[in-house]
Amino acid sequence: MDRDYETTPVDEEALPGLAKCGYFRQDYLETSLYIRKLLSINPDKVETYNFSRLVSQETGDLLSAEKLFLTAVNKSPSDLEARRNYGAVPLNLGKYETGMRILDAILKEHPDDKHTLLKIARFHKDIGKTDFAQHFTERTLTGNPDNPQAPEFMRS
Repeated sequence: MDRDYETTPVDEEALPGLAKCGYFRQDYLETSLYIRKLLSINPDKVETYNFSRLVSQETGDLLSAEKLFLTAVNKSPSDLEARRNYGAVPLNLGKYETGMRILDAILKEHPDDKHTLLKIARFHKDIGKTDFAQHFTERTLTGNPDNPQAPEFMRS
């Protein structure tokens, strides 16, 4: 980075874009600097915690990712994306019961949430339970028969 990050003023609205640019260039240090700046300006912005999880996950720091999602969920318990992502981290850490309990709780409140259904389907597919994966994939088609993600998911 050619400029001094700490002394260059950056508009709060520009920071998410700058962080994403760093992320897509796989410059996780730069991305983390922008994320920290964003959180110092607005520590309640759930999207920033969700995004910072991506960096933690890409760098293999799943324990940090789990803490970041928990923070996001605590700050905004109704944010389904944060809750879904928080449920996915334990699955990646081998804590299957914990992850499934979190995702099942979402489905109890939102039984047709296609993103949660697909996350559960992917988990079952990854561990070789293709019957369960197929069941959850088919549920995404209920009420949304043109959902392109479901058939594509089962082919992948």
